[in-house]
Amino acid sequence: MPTLDRPSFTSFDAAGLRRWYSLAVELIGQAQGRLDAENLFPVADGDTGANVLATLESGLEALTRAQGELTTLAKTAARATLIEARGNSGVILSEILRGFADGLAGGLGAALISADVAAQRAVARPVAGTILTAITAAAGAVRPAMSDREVAIAAWRAARAAALSSANTPPVTSALGTIDAGAHALERILAALAATLDPSLLPIEDLPAKTSGTSEPSRSKLRAPDGDYEVMYLLPDTDTQAADGLRAKLSRLGESVLVVGSDELWNVHVHTNDAGGAIEAGIAVGKPNRIRVISLSPIGGEEACESKRRIVAVANGLGIADVLRSAGADVILASDSRRVTAEEWSKATIGASEVLLLPQDRHGLLSAQEAIAEIRQAGIRVAVLPTRSTVQALAAIAVHDPLRDFDDDIVAMTSAAGHTRYATLAFSKASNHNSQADYQTGDAIGIIDGEVMVAGRDLAEVAQDVLQRMLMAGGEILTLITGADATREMADKLAESARLLAPAIEITIHDGGQAWYPLLIGVE
Repeated sequence: MPTLDRPSFTSFDAAGLRRWYSLAVELIGQAQGRLDAENLFPVADGDTGANVLATLESGLEALTRAQGELTTLAKTAARATLIEARGNSGVILSEILRGFADGLAGGLGAALISADVAAQRAVARPVAGTILTAITAAAGAVRPAMSDREVAIAAWRAARAAALSSANTPPVTSALGTIDAGAHALERILAALAATLDPSLLPIEDLPAKTSGTSEPSRSKLRAPDGDYEVMYLLPDTDTQAADGLRAKLSRLGESVLVVGSDELWNVHVHTNDAGGAIEAGIAVGKPNRIRVISLSPIGGEEACESKRRIVAVANGLGIADVLRSAGADVILASDSRRVTAEEWSKATIGASEVLLLPQDRHGLLSAQEAIAEIRQAGIRVAVLPTRSTVQALAAIAVHDPLRDFDDDIVAMTSAAGHTRYATLAFSKASNHNSQADYQTGDAIGIIDGEVMVAGRDLAEVAQDVLQRMLMAGGEILTLITGADATREMADKLAESARLLAPAIEITIHDGGQAWYPLLIGVE
């Protein structure tokens, strides 16, 4: 157990938020084996501990690089967990954390009450004796006159009692005698919250492994999965009414239905026999991405087998990493445009059955091609798409379909990338010239499809010139990714110019945070 500083404070603050996530990851990591073993509902696939841990770790990672006041940080962490949430338990937890963040401006008690409301609304068919029961118990323990420390301790103790009670009043009778994994996980997370506000509670002991007079359930009597497949995807830019309609439609297609998030981004989860129908329901209301289809284990407790096609892409900035993850890719972070090694490509493919590698430059392409032999030796189907810019990678990912034949998917993604013209704005490191431009050290240069085409002393003017050249050939979609040396104001002015040149063009602006390239431009 890590030794925390013991500050003297009476309320939950930004430092406390970071300590809470860190300690929660620690406690869930210690309890992971038990949580996996207790995972009997809704499917006995033994992954609750792993799913909750991965979900929390994504929030902690976001906090390590985020700045801001308490509520902003809490929302940043919650959004990260929403994007990376795994399984039924992870998705519900991400909604609990989102509700917590939304209510935090009113204090810790209001945050827990908001978390409970959000979780209950997210689940199409709530079941007692689960993580939902534990969060309701925690919220119910809050009293108006309590300090943050008192709120945290009362909420944890109420969740602990609910988790213990779940063994005697389980969500399914076949789980009688076993603490519910989701309720147990929430108890550990709230234990971390209590210890954050009162470090004297450390170390906090885990729940007893058994309740009095109970025995291990027979796995042969466990409830069968409530569908052949677990389907998950992210659904961006979809209003609440459409999301509610999707939730209702998925409830007719399967069980364990979750549609959590907000108009900006939803995380969708369902157990169903009709994986294609579940994905088509999402397509009917938006543009699903990061689609995952997992074959659920048969009754008898065998481990679930995931048939997953993975996309691995390189990100040269933290903002680009967030954009790529949101779009559906696993990310190799290569800040400051460092070169990615073949070993990194190979490591990123572990556990997948099919992989598409999306490099960002010539060196990344060479190292990805170098890694292919080792990846194939592991029994993984792999292909390298020759993407030369983040904008090409995003175009390829946008047409990715995990249910399509692997080779057909490669063709579609390669075509989308190839039809995306790309430009990079940079500052020249040396004087040089070609048939298109002469430039001196420190000049802003516009590199279109790999060749320096424009140069000048003023970055904004060079960017405008590059944009005009790219839109002369037409285009329906414009993507602008700003780096460390470009402002949002410059991007907005480019967008205004683009609308004058092509009034119907669809424009997306991302804060990529890349160090060496102030601006990336893509036109499709």
